[in-house]
Amino acid sequence: MATRGGNQTQGPEIQLCSRCNAKFVPYSSYAPVPSDTLRSNRNPLSADISGVMTILEDEEHDLQHYEDEIERYRLVVRKLEAGRDELRRRIEERRSWMAPVRRLPVEILQDIFTKTCNTGFGSLTIHEFPQRDDEQMENYVLAPALTLSHVSTHWRYVACGLKALWASVMLMLDDMTRDLRPLINIYFMNASDQPLKIHIGDFESKFDYLGHFSYEGILLNGVEGLGQYGFATIKFLVACFPRCQELVLDIPSALLASSTQERVVFPLLHTFALDQTEPMHDHNGVLVNRWFWDAIHTAPLLRKLHLYSPRPAFHDYIPWERLTSLSVDFVEDFRHLWPALARCSRLESFDMNEVAFDAPRDSWQAVTVFPHIRSLSLGQCSNVSHTNRMIASFTVPALRKLQVFFQHSRGLALSDFQPLHSMCQRSCWSITTLKLFMSPLLIIDESFRLFSDILIMSPSLEVLKVRARGKREWEIVGDEIHPTDSFIYNLFYLLLPSPNRQMVLPRLKKVVAAENYAVADLQTAKLVLDLLAERSAVDPSLIIAKLQTVEISFDDEERYSFSEIAHYGPTDQETSSEFTQRLARLEDDGISCTIDWDCLGQRWRLPVPQASNGR
Repeated sequence: MATRGGNQTQGPEIQLCSRCNAKFVPYSSYAPVPSDTLRSNRNPLSADISGVMTILEDEEHDLQHYEDEIERYRLVVRKLEAGRDELRRRIEERRSWMAPVRRLPVEILQDIFTKTCNTGFGSLTIHEFPQRDDEQMENYVLAPALTLSHVSTHWRYVACGLKALWASVMLMLDDMTRDLRPLINIYFMNASDQPLKIHIGDFESKFDYLGHFSYEGILLNGVEGLGQYGFATIKFLVACFPRCQELVLDIPSALLASSTQERVVFPLLHTFALDQTEPMHDHNGVLVNRWFWDAIHTAPLLRKLHLYSPRPAFHDYIPWERLTSLSVDFVEDFRHLWPALARCSRLESFDMNEVAFDAPRDSWQAVTVFPHIRSLSLGQCSNVSHTNRMIASFTVPALRKLQVFFQHSRGLALSDFQPLHSMCQRSCWSITTLKLFMSPLLIIDESFRLFSDILIMSPSLEVLKVRARGKREWEIVGDEIHPTDSFIYNLFYLLLPSPNRQMVLPRLKKVVAAENYAVADLQTAKLVLDLLAERSAVDPSLIIAKLQTVEISFDDEERYSFSEIAHYGPTDQETSSEFTQRLARLEDDGISCTIDWDCLGQRWRLPVPQASNGR
């Protein structure tokens, strides 16, 4: 082993500054221990140990020299970084000071904040779900009003001045492990005296599990299935019910019943929606959540109700006589619906989404007059006869908006408009919006005549939306397709003004028509443009509205056997150009028209979308 005096050399120089040529020079430098010596099993001799210790002292002294120099430059770097960060902050502040957004009037900021925060039900949305191995569900909190209030003092002032931004919360939980009550409390404090909107529900896989909990069991043991803070958060929101203007509940009845033992009131409640929550009785037949249903029954301002299904359990606890709007998701038995409807003497809007296919057919009500209904929607009846029987039971003299979904029924091909025709005659309505969705049903001959009569009896109609189908290949007589086989062709031929007949729908402003199995020929498209040209040149002195919007779509994906027939869409350039020019002239007159073909796997659209100049 070399000793200190024999192999000490000057360490390598490190240039520190290119301007002054300052250098860092280690005090000493020794050769390293040979690698074969390190790999061998030989230990240093006693005579070498003292020399090695001296070398270690010198090298450790040099190491400290390195550390001191590095720390000195670290201090310089930290000072430079601090100066850089300060300069960057000043630049950002100066740019912020010059930003155009600062010149926005408070009224515009308020409008932006309102649209940003009210994209869903709640301005505060809380999702709390368990993390499963097979399915990762994101837990998140959306609090846009709080985020906006953190941007600047001015934005905080604007956001906190809009009480409605803080007045709604949607709580969707399955396993709540965070205590978010302080956040909810911040929102409700900023809402001040603003009425609240509260949505509690969506328990995912735990719903069936929680549904088996007894009222007594929850009172004694709590609910582990909601996580550490789930039940406490629900109780916190229940305590806020007196401030509610809109309430949506989708929680097990036992959970609601055990959330409080105190009587509540709903002095502000206007809109109430519920799914699985319903009146619940204990094993002695006592209504355990009477505190809630008594409050609902006596809510003085309750006007809108949304039910999943009108079960008999609700009949004695809903103030049907005060309702102006009723929406029902699913009807299992009309004997459950009619008693409730019969008590809705002030009803202005009724929406029924779906009816069970096997709903008893002997449970229909006689024709009933609903003098105040202005909006009626009947949809998703898998049995068309159910839809028609519903229509046959209504007389609605004040009706302004009607929407009906005619779904497929076994063995039924033609639309039967007789019930709707009769309701129109009984009601003597002044309807302004009519939406009919009959995609599996054909409207021809007698069916179309009744449909035409309905339109003729609706002179105040302004918006017409209809979907039907054309003839299928086995329904066409002969080998040639004719435009009259198309529902859309017949519809627009009826609407086309003619000196030989009374104008149909003189107040019409918008038409949206779609057809499955469509005969999408050019003759139909030209008829549409002729109608628009006629209805755009109306005499202002006449009580005839200008037809402003027409949207037509032909869908013929399944008509594969007619591929040998000439093209349906405007495939040649000359025809496409003619259509485009006519559509452009209509657009100059303030009329919007789009025509879509989707036939035989090919798609066309008029007007033709403008090609982008970019590559």
